[in-house]
Amino acid sequence: MIHLVAEHGRHGLANACIFELSRLEKKGPAMPFNRSVFAHLLKPLSRRRFAASVARHDGDAYDKNFSSWDHLVA
Repeated sequence: MIHLVAEHGRHGLANACIFELSRLEKKGPAMPFNRSVFAHLLKPLSRRRFAASVARHDGDAYDKNFSSWDHLVA
């Protein structure tokens, strides 16, 4: 339950009405985190070895915005 507490001060209009949220009940995440099937497919691939192979073959030589890793993932 959320309780709103209003505080009216005499410090001008900016501080005239301050709302504070208190007593938020924390029940954990709304939805449990699960990896997607696509994430499980990409897990065995080492980005470091992939980057080394791209650098060795100069795969990103004419790359503007779409890198070799992005191309692989797409």
